Amino acid sequence: GSDVFLRFSIYPNPTDGNLNLKEKQNVSSSKNANSLSRSQLSKNSTSSNLNSNLGNNITLELYNMSGVLLKRDVLKREQFSEKYQFLMNNVGNGIYNLKIISGQVNETHRIIVEK
Repeated sequence: GSDVFLRFSIYPNPTDGNLNLKEKQNVSSSKNANSLSRSQLSKNSTSSNLNSNLGNNITLELYNMSGVLLKRDVLKREQFSEKYQFLMNNVGNGIYNLKIISGQVNETHRIIVEK
């Protein structure tokens, strides 16, 4: 799927309210990434995440499907050493978009909440 190029993995999804976020390791060794030429990679903004630098801060933004911002966490890169737990206890069942922004990386994950 298209998530091959995403820098972060998010689980469990569907979730009952708490999400774990983890930075993927050794992302550049992905077979799919190696089969694309550099010019193809640079044209596609999501695939260029693999080679992009993360900033000192990582911003997590949760939006509902109407585009309303429900929750925003800003954390230091050091807090993200292993994994980070994003709490969504006050969010009802449904589909949401979680945006992860850091440095040159900007990606959106679709999250399903089922309690």
